[in-house]
Amino acid sequence: MAVGLDESIDLALMEPVFEEYAGQEGALIPILERAQELYGSLSLPIYQLVARRLKLSVGQVYSTATFYALFARRPEEQHV
Repeated sequence: MAVGLDESIDLALMEPVFEEYAGQEGALIPILERAQELYGSLSLPIYQLVARRLKLSVGQVYSTATFYALFARRPEEQHV
């Protein structure tokens, strides 16, 4: 079963961020930082959007976000 984007998150808020970093290599971390500023934490719909826009896999985006301690994930995605 495919996981779709969460309709409750206004992903349109990210459009200016993608425009700002258009064509810039290495923009993943700054884009994730801006997403966290906008939404308070990162979640699957955000990983999916960023992956699609940067032509990366969701796994690449997720592994980058979980590698750096500065990124907060939604509580349901954190493991104890």
